[in-house]
Amino acid sequence: MSKLFKPGQNCWRVEHADRSAVLIDGENYFRAVRKSLAQASQRIMLLGWDFDERVEMHDTDEQPDGPLRIGAYFDWLLEKTGISISMCCAGIRGL
Repeated sequence: MSKLFKPGQNCWRVEHADRSAVLIDGENYFRAVRKSLAQASQRIMLLGWDFDERVEMHDTDEQPDGPLRIGAYFDWLLEKTGISISMCCAGIRGL
């Protein structure tokens, strides 16, 4: 990997991960997204996402906090935590 990623040239930094996962099912993906967003302490940066604020992040395994629609969830997070949310999107629909 050191040949591909060069900190300061083509990436910010290179870190080791003790674990990783492949998220195939939409529900598992959105569960991970909700948990990650809820743990953010300063800022959330979304890059290259084809964003539709009407998408609902359903979870049949756990009772999620906040609204199901992702756009409303971001509004809820902003009101609850005051963190900074930035988006750089290729396509924005439904806003």
